[in-house]
Amino acid sequence: MRSAAFVFGLMMLGASSCALFRSRTPKPAPYRPVYSGRTATLEIINGIAVPGSVAMPPGFEPVPGWPPMWLMQDHGIVVAGRIAGRTEVFSFSGEKFQSRAKIGEDFGPLADGGRIVDIAVNPDGSEIATAVVIPNPARIEIVFASIIGGGKGTVAASFDGGFTFASIVWKNNTTLALTLGPESNGPRTAPAPPDQSAEPDATQPASGLYLIGVTGLGAVSHLDQIKCPLGRVNFSPNGRFAASGGTIGALPVIVDTTSQACVPFGPHSPVKILGWSPDSTSLLYAGDVGPNHLPGAFRYNLVTGATSVAAIASPSAAFASDGTLVALGDNELTWRRTADYPHATIKSEIALFSPITSEITINSLGFAVTPKLLAESSMAFTQATDDAAIDLFSPTPNGVFRTLIDYSYPARQAFALASGAARGPLLMSWSHRGSMLAVLDGVGGDSKLTIFAPPR
Repeated sequence: MRSAAFVFGLMMLGASSCALFRSRTPKPAPYRPVYSGRTATLEIINGIAVPGSVAMPPGFEPVPGWPPMWLMQDHGIVVAGRIAGRTEVFSFSGEKFQSRAKIGEDFGPLADGGRIVDIAVNPDGSEIATAVVIPNPARIEIVFASIIGGGKGTVAASFDGGFTFASIVWKNNTTLALTLGPESNGPRTAPAPPDQSAEPDATQPASGLYLIGVTGLGAVSHLDQIKCPLGRVNFSPNGRFAASGGTIGALPVIVDTTSQACVPFGPHSPVKILGWSPDSTSLLYAGDVGPNHLPGAFRYNLVTGATSVAAIASPSAAFASDGTLVALGDNELTWRRTADYPHATIKSEIALFSPITSEITINSLGFAVTPKLLAESSMAFTQATDDAAIDLFSPTPNGVFRTLIDYSYPARQAFALASGAARGPLLMSWSHRGSMLAVLDGVGGDSKLTIFAPPR
């Protein structure tokens, strides 16, 4: 059997099993030449429901890594970005999400006395947190604010020092995880007696991973037995493991927060964490870490320690609610073809790999792509409805064309939501129920928040 280069080749659960290939390719959604509206950069396909569409303030620029954040009961959205280099945070609610309010900004609400360097809303959308850099004296402050109560927020914890970075992510609804990078000028030290080496000052905060509780402000726990350097972390569904994609000078690792042990995985260079399997036994990551530093998506199995290919050239892969791996790519693509013909036309397909039956199903999306453009694609997946939002790029005689696609894993169907010339960043996130998709795009200071309700 010829080695498949997309998901199949290395994705085997046992040495004795060979994946059973079954291809069920639905007809591509019919092309709709009529448009019903537009986002900041794309034309919305006729017939696609749009529950809300609001322009951002003039000069607003989306920040990669800060997609729209959904609030309680999907009744509101928080959007953070920058205007003239200044971070500003807005909430949208009410009928068609038309009610806009500024809820935070540098040296203002959610960041009194400093600059916002990271922001996150907890899983149920009830609490918002910011990581704030205070310039004088240098420190990091963590600010909590209730979505219901509003207000400027309360400083929950403070860490003295000029740290190289600070990132926050919610471990669960009541616990925030903070990762602090090492201080830029080295560790703080106490004054040294004459002719003796200085010893570290144990009273000063150290870099590493901290857990901060919402209830009982000031409840801070430092996982000080973690000896490996960390970047931004992503927690497993069971909350036990934290995966770090690494940074310059820090290898990708998985931390067992119970034993605080570090297990390296993947390559010796930073990667992007894509997500965890529902049973917390496997991790998906992406990066330019294939043969000869080619891009791709990969699966790491915590139980066996094995790494396998999820998709060649594509960074877009996710786990469905039943553990099925959903990946974007081309079934016939190989590492050699990717390296030798990066601009050759290939197919866009969704591969579904079942860990239970080792069966592969291939669905065609019907759009021509290239390995080079496939590497620029992205996917936002929701296990609430097992839908994938795909930002796909295609070559045309007039330049690169972008199509926003909704792919339903249960229905095995794809729908084009919007399309147009590729311009500027596009950030997206699913509502808690998975029924709506928020898209934030813009170029040249002209940005828009658009809420889609994909066909079901």
